[in-house]
Amino acid sequence: MHPLADLRGISCFENLEDRELEYLASFSTKRKFKKGEILFYEKDKPKHLTLLTEGILKVYKTDVKNNEIVLHRFVPTSLIAEVAVFEGMNYPASAAFESDGAVIEIDFNKFKSGFLTNADVAFNFFRSLSKKIKYLEDVISLNIVLDSTSRTAKYICENKT
Repeated sequence: MHPLADLRGISCFENLEDRELEYLASFSTKRKFKKGEILFYEKDKPKHLTLLTEGILKVYKTDVKNNEIVLHRFVPTSLIAEVAVFEGMNYPASAAFESDGAVIEIDFNKFKSGFLTNADVAFNFFRSLSKKIKYLEDVISLNIVLDSTSRTAKYICENKT
């Protein structure tokens, strides 16, 4: 599937010219997934920069008792595991679709040389990383710093109807 139409609608690429989008599409592939399908497993080596364009994707770890611990749920449009790709490390967790969905896989080496020199694209890439850092800070704060009473109060305040 050719991802050009999908790339046009993604905010991270909104400032690219048509020829740049066409070049990006030339080394990108759109893949569709069914609910329950695995995008990647923990310890797999990333091969692409992955952009979630449809569906809900959960990133999770499995403990020694085979219990699934959901670390995060992603909705479109989100970069997935870009730190692992950027750092050249293995995936730190697994990812599976909770609904039918789709991703665009972008050859990272070509993306890095052709687009991370573009200030708008680089800014959006790093903004995605900073959102994930903020999310992790919130998880740490919620689970380590706050006691159970404080966590309950925080949940009630954040989920008022």
